[in-house]
Amino acid sequence: MRRALATLAAAGVLLAGCGAEDAPADGSASTAPAADDTTSSALPEVDPGGDVDLQGFSTPEELAEAVPVVVLGTVASWEEGPTVVLDEGADGERAPYAVLVVTVDQVVKDRDGVATGNTIAIPVRLDGDDLASYEERAPEGSNVAFLGGEDVGLSMFGGPGEAAIDNPDAGSGDGSALLWGEVQGVIVETGSGELLNADSYARGALWSEIAELPAGEQFGMLAQRLMAVRG
Repeated sequence: MRRALATLAAAGVLLAGCGAEDAPADGSASTAPAADDTTSSALPEVDPGGDVDLQGFSTPEELAEAVPVVVLGTVASWEEGPTVVLDEGADGERAPYAVLVVTVDQVVKDRDGVATGNTIAIPVRLDGDDLASYEERAPEGSNVAFLGGEDVGLSMFGGPGEAAIDNPDAGSGDGSALLWGEVQGVIVETGSGELLNADSYARGALWSEIAELPAGEQFGMLAQRLMAVRG
């Protein structure tokens, strides 16, 4: 699992280990057993035009049922996060992360009892953007929906022959619970009232029935639908 996650980071994608079963990209249910307790959703397909298909979770409810933690809140801050060192050396490949600190308004679901404080911290792959871009896109006070699971530790990248971590505690040193979102599971409201996925790899994969609503109404509908999924 550690090596697989490091490989995904090298490709510009982090799939959170949060207990959801793998699902095919067409949204159909998967019957294959999970390889371990920390599998994640299938990768999206990218067509020549750059659009991203949904990654196996065809509705917010489907994703909410699959993950152990669902939280609604607001952006407290964006912080510089850790960096995964994929290749050593001055010119070696690195995967920098921001950390989205969220003030918790509502814990919709917390199967493992990990979202117990006033804030949670969520690593988000920068992937070519700088921190200021995220701060501008979803400033302090913006609504956030988180669907994911418990931190499995940045040590998942470590070990002999695997990726090292620069500043592993960066961005989450205030004691916030560190959680990893599913690829579709870190959804922020922009200044215009529209929703988007914080993960750049899934930015075009917001559910159409939500994205087609007027800006300013999208988060309310998403929150309403997520609140109906508990347990």
